[in-house]
Amino acid sequence: EAIEILDSKGKALISVRHIPEGGRESFEYSKGDTIFTEVEFVQKVLDQSSDEQGDKFAGLIQASWGNYLYVAGPITDEDNQLIGVVLVGRSIPTMIQEAREVLLGKENSLAHISIYNYRGKTLGTTLGEADNIDLPEERVLRIFERQDYESQMRFLIASEIDYREILAPWEVRGGQDIGLVGVALAESFLVSPGQQTQVQIYIL
Repeated sequence: EAIEILDSKGKALISVRHIPEGGRESFEYSKGDTIFTEVEFVQKVLDQSSDEQGDKFAGLIQASWGNYLYVAGPITDEDNQLIGVVLVGRSIPTMIQEAREVLLGKENSLAHISIYNYRGKTLGTTLGEADNIDLPEERVLRIFERQDYESQMRFLIASEIDYREILAPWEVRGGQDIGLVGVALAESFLVSPGQQTQVQIYIL
């Protein structure tokens, strides 16, 4: 949904980004953005960092055009000298919708996915018209501190429906935490199975 071509200083030579409200071939073009020069994972590429996983790095960028997960890699000349950086991005709303369909299954329409940044602010959710579901800072700190030992769970309300949400760190390359991911299921689905479900459980 987004491609950014940067020069060797991290300044955008050209940016091509999909327009969500438009069709599949609706894009906007710009140049000159300097936001990437201050991004840590882009700086790693500019510094020509490399390890056992290679020379490409990923991270979250929150910008005026939206919230995107980008993967950045080097552009080199024929002498293998760095001359720029290319970033390929996917918007958070698209990511969570695809994740809901692919990971949870299209038939599991009661489950929802939410993505939060490192401070607990909601970046995207499939819960629709949800009330303020941002996470308190103390809850965020506890999730990161206890991530190797336990999962955190909370209750929330969206569209007058009670949900139970399990929360975990959102990690990218090398296990780096860049935010949080939550998967929510309606409380009524958990505690009040329908008659068909009860019959299936009885037969099993």
